[in-house]
Order: sequence, then C-alpha cells, then structure tokens
Amino acid sequence: MEGRVFLCTWQRYGARYRVWVSNRPALSAEDDVFDAADEALADAICEATGDGESVREYDPPPPREEKPGLLFSLVSISGTRRGLIENAAELYSEEFCPQCKDERGKRTAVPLRLARLGPGGNAGYANMKPAGFDGPLIHFFSEEFLARLRPDERAQFEWRPVHAPSRVKKRFVELVGANAPIPLVSLSGVAATLWNLPRLIEKTLWRCDTCGRTGPPVYGVGMSSLPSLYVNVVDLPDPLPTCIGVGNQDFLYLCFTRERWSELVRVAESRGLRSMDVGVVAPSLVDPMPVVRFRSESSK
Repeated sequence: MEGRVFLCTWQRYGARYRVWVSNRPALSAEDDVFDAADEALADAICEATGDGESVREYDPPPPREEKPGLLFSLVSISGTRRGLIENAAELYSEEFCPQCKDERGKRTAVPLRLARLGPGGNAGYANMKPAGFDGPLIHFFSEEFLARLRPDERAQFEWRPVHAPSRVKKRFVELVGANAPIPLVSLSGVAATLWNLPRLIEKTLWRCDTCGRTGPPVYGVGMSSLPSLYVNVVDLPDPLPTCIGVGNQDFLYLCFTRERWSELVRVAESRGLRSMDVGVVAPSLVDPMPVVRFRSESSK
C-alpha cells in the first residue's frame, strides 16, 4: 500500500542528523541537513517496503529554522484513507457548481455514505471521483481517535457518523463544522523580505467566477520547509485551547497545539494520521488585501 504513515524519530550527533522509523530502527538515514536526511529515509522506506509515497511523522517534531515574525506553529491533522462519496447530491442544499465542481449551499443533515473506503489507519478523506479532487473533500476520523480527545476538544466541532461499506469494521465520524474557526491569512511581501525568500507563491487563492467561492491561501514552491498555511496571532483566542478549527466551513482544518499533538501522536488510535504545520504569524506579516484571481484565469 502506498502513502502509509510511519512514526519516526531523530537525533543530532554533532553536526549530523540521524533519522529512523521508531519501530524499525534499521530503517534509518543520516545527513548534515535534516530535510536531506528525511528524504534519504523516504528512499530507505521505499526500498524496504515498496512504499514510494510514505509519510514520515516525527516525534519529537523536526527541527525548524526560526524566522522573524513566525511566532510558533499549530498542527493540522488529517488521514490517508481514501473514500468515494456515494450520496454527494444529498449532502448540500444547492447543486454543485458547474464550473469549479465544488459544493454550494449549506451542509444538509443527511449522513455521508461511502461507496468504498481504502485501507489505512484512523482517518481519511472522501470525494466524488475515484481519481481527482472535483467536488467536496470531506475529512473523517475514527471513533477510537475521537474518544481520545478530551470533552472540551470534541466540543469545538460538530461530528456526524459516517456510513461506510459493511466490510469496514472500524467506525468513522465526519468533521462537519467548527465553533468560530480561525481564518487563514495571506502573507505580505514583508515576509518574503524577512525570510530571505525570492518569492512567496500562493498556489490556490482563487475565486470561481460562476459561484463566487474562494479557495484558501496555500503556499508551496519557494517556501522551503516553512508551513503551507498561516493564521494571524491576533485572531487566536486567549488562552489558546489545545484543539481548534482553522479555515472556514468550506475548508476546515482540525488543529492542535504542538504540545497536545506530541501526546496524541504516540497512541495507537492515532495510527495513520499525518500532521501539517500551520504557521502563526505577527500582524505585520499579513496581507490585508491579497490579490484574488478568478478560477478561469488561474486555469489558463
């Protein structure tokens, strides 16, 4: 199976980093640069298991270079199991957009039904096509993982049972919504200057010119090992809860503080879950009026 999540760890010896799979120490690699050592470990995993798309989840978290204005990171959690939505037409109050193929209207009370669900661990995502990502991308988590969360953490979100194929014994819940999710923000040119990057490439800040739906600001090429998603520190509640929703009701991310995820990543109920950093930045790095392209323009 491709795309499995491997729990890994690392240690620094002098000027070199050694990384390895926690329950298979022989699967290891070394390099002067952590990211290069991680890439070498990915090659070792591929050679040993045949998984050329492995996900390495590190405990403790990987070392990261400090950047001015990047105050700390939250951790967004998702899964690698892939499901195929059976009842997409019933899930939203309006028909899907004919241009961008995404959902319109509000989520209905109809439970999500999956026509099929691939193998994996305790979380995953589902969409309308066996290949490709047209239409809604719905995230779900196992009931066992949900039970590991504290009552105040579960209460941050709305969860609904998922109807999976009968052969699937594990039971899942859909992440439907969050109480006052923290909005994602765009970075300004100040960040590029402070972080000594030639450019910041915002890959998905588009608006469909048919339905008006706007995608989230996601960063990629040229960002090195920096986070792909960002929030403004002034938008976070004080005190900061250990579990929080980031994004909006269309693009919702389940996030934890790094300390809380360090506790959860070690339990069996987190098997198959992967994390992604969400950077928390100072207001000076936020672009209050980012350029938004129409979907038809971004596809040319």
